[in-house]
Amino acid sequence: MKPLSIGLLMFVLLPFQLIWGQQDNVISGKIVDSHSQEALIGATIWLVNEQTGTTTDVEGDFSITLPSADAYLIIASYVGYVSDTLTFKAEETQNIKIELSEGFELEEVIVSNKGQKARDNFERNQMSLVELSMEEVNKLPALLSENDVLKAIQLLPGIQSAEGAATGYYVRGGSSDQNLILLNNATVYNPFHAAGFISIFNGDFIKDIDIYKGAIPSDQGGRLSSLLNVGTKTPSFKKVQGNAGIGLVTAKLTVEAPIIKDKLALLVSGRAFYSYSLVRALVPDELKADLPKYYFYDAYGQLNWKASKKDDLSLFYYNGKDLVYFQDKTNDEQTIFNIPWSNSVKGGEWKHQFNDKMISKFSAFQTTYDFMFGSDYGYGAQSLTTQIKEVGVKLNISHSVKNHYLNYGLSGAHMMIRPEVTKDVVNSNSSSTRIADVREFYGPLHFNAFVNDDWSITERIGLNYGVRLGLFKEGTQYYTNIDPKLIARFQFTDQSAIKASYSYAKQFVHLLVNSTATTPLDLWVSSNETIKPQTAHSVSLGWYQNFHQHQYEASVETYYKRLGNQIEYKEGVDVFSDISFDEKLIFGKGWTSGVEFLLRKQEGKFTGFVGYTLAWAKRQFDELNHGEWYNYKFDRRHDLTMSLNYQINDRWSVATLFVVGTGHTITVPKDIYYTPTGQGNGAYSIDYGVRNSYRLKAYHRMDVSVTYSGKPKRVQSNLKFDIYNLYNRSNSFFVLLTSESLGRGQGRQANLREYSLIPILPSIAYQMEF
Repeated sequence: MKPLSIGLLMFVLLPFQLIWGQQDNVISGKIVDSHSQEALIGATIWLVNEQTGTTTDVEGDFSITLPSADAYLIIASYVGYVSDTLTFKAEETQNIKIELSEGFELEEVIVSNKGQKARDNFERNQMSLVELSMEEVNKLPALLSENDVLKAIQLLPGIQSAEGAATGYYVRGGSSDQNLILLNNATVYNPFHAAGFISIFNGDFIKDIDIYKGAIPSDQGGRLSSLLNVGTKTPSFKKVQGNAGIGLVTAKLTVEAPIIKDKLALLVSGRAFYSYSLVRALVPDELKADLPKYYFYDAYGQLNWKASKKDDLSLFYYNGKDLVYFQDKTNDEQTIFNIPWSNSVKGGEWKHQFNDKMISKFSAFQTTYDFMFGSDYGYGAQSLTTQIKEVGVKLNISHSVKNHYLNYGLSGAHMMIRPEVTKDVVNSNSSSTRIADVREFYGPLHFNAFVNDDWSITERIGLNYGVRLGLFKEGTQYYTNIDPKLIARFQFTDQSAIKASYSYAKQFVHLLVNSTATTPLDLWVSSNETIKPQTAHSVSLGWYQNFHQHQYEASVETYYKRLGNQIEYKEGVDVFSDISFDEKLIFGKGWTSGVEFLLRKQEGKFTGFVGYTLAWAKRQFDELNHGEWYNYKFDRRHDLTMSLNYQINDRWSVATLFVVGTGHTITVPKDIYYTPTGQGNGAYSIDYGVRNSYRLKAYHRMDVSVTYSGKPKRVQSNLKFDIYNLYNRSNSFFVLLTSESLGRGQGRQANLREYSLIPILPSIAYQMEF
């Protein structure tokens, strides 16, 4: 074996050698809410003697391995909870449960333990990660008073929205399909209601959100741009509790209760859109026939069982559906549009603690996504359908040994992706001709093995490295992936650090997009002999600094990403034509780069953040723009967000949000030519010039909200008043291209008009907790 191969093998096997070769004491346990017994994610454990610590994982678990000592003093803390101080001997392995209560701490406790959670900004061996709690999301002003996870992450540096208030999002110049979205480790393919204005993630059953803008953990993968991990609440094991709310567009109810106290608990949550019925009751009868029908609902249920001291099991189920139906009448002709879509996600997890050093998590899920766009215009009909079914399993084993936190395991998934386009044309003799393109990818199978080591080499130096190995099979076509990841951290002082990362990834499922926003005309397809996997090499470098006893967190990250096998429709292709999908596509490459700034404050009466992004995004296809590089449609040079929340007193709080950004790029005609064909007739031809060379006007708006919280009794309530687009800015939502004649033989002049959709919009919502 070559020396290089031997060295690489030793590098990979080093963490495993530590597992079986060390016999140090392990301080491990779990931190939970004393009332609900819900795990506290990201809670801090600080060992005063050793001046070191750690944070809890998504299950509320922690583990630290240290040499023996006479005794240890531990401080456990979590934002919004009273800290707890424990002293115990460490002569043998410890396994403890810490219960924290909500409330305010005494001043001396605050001073001694301030900012423990904020230390993750520079102490964690991870970068390009932002964590949000639903408490932070709920403080933000909201469109129609519907606080939304996906709207919240769009405010972060490096993440931008599609258009207007839509919830489609794009990370560091990537496309929308390059974002992996998980609900309790289950894949979600379309997380939108209301054509993109509201997400399926009802905040009443969501606990927190993690968004990775790069260097995605090795146990997850298959996407090039980002990972959004949405974690749900653990139902109360102590008593019945819940919340209910009503706003201008939705009504919702969430209830959680113990079935067997301290052993088995259930959470159910539902939300429905009711405004259609309200609007229909208000409009005149003669207008009701033309009123578009729109409904959506979603429902979520979760069951948690503490089977033993070492075993926890959970099951969950989500189901949501949208339906848009309307008739468009022009003179004597009528077109009927029918656009339904639905999501169904179910899964479960079994967590087992073998000992104080080893924890395993086995999970399984099934997700189904159906999307259909249908139109019937009398003399013909057409439809476009995309269906995805995926079943997946995953085994994840974790260790905490000495200064290593190791994850490794296996995962597998089987998919069925079925894009379908049909077009029926009624001929003059009343016969019907059908044009169809149906492709069933029966066989997409994807298997992965992964290993990741989070290694704190010294107090100031750390590495987080791993690799994801995979095999993808579709029909007779095989692809492999070797996706490495490396993050290095060097801490300069007690409040500052520099980090760098490199990662490589492949993507095997792709969304064919017809426009700049997610629409019913978008189709999912998988890699095959013609459609190669998308690829990305990514590097980033960042500086992280805390100020004023960790009250303020600041970071600056710069990144560069090189993209391969990017996919677009051919210029001018008709989606409903009778050629195959493979013939409608072209393939190219791209690159993105940028700098992101973030200043954040999470504690105190004043909280909020300021974020700014300077970015570039380019694409190149031989068949487009004469083969020259051009601006990608989400090449948005500048993005600035300012969010500020102020808690006036125990009852009143106010929040404001200001966003401003460079307009999106589009392609518009450069010239329109008229060519006479004789006998007074002629034809027009269009020169579009450089692709995406025109920018829409800058986007900016301000939102404000005021919240009143009632006195806490048996029922805690609050009333929230929001104003979206406070100064009534007319931001571009879509554009319409028209032309006017310049005279006979002089051609035509193109005119572009930008249309806005949402003016100043006040709303009010009432929420109560019981």
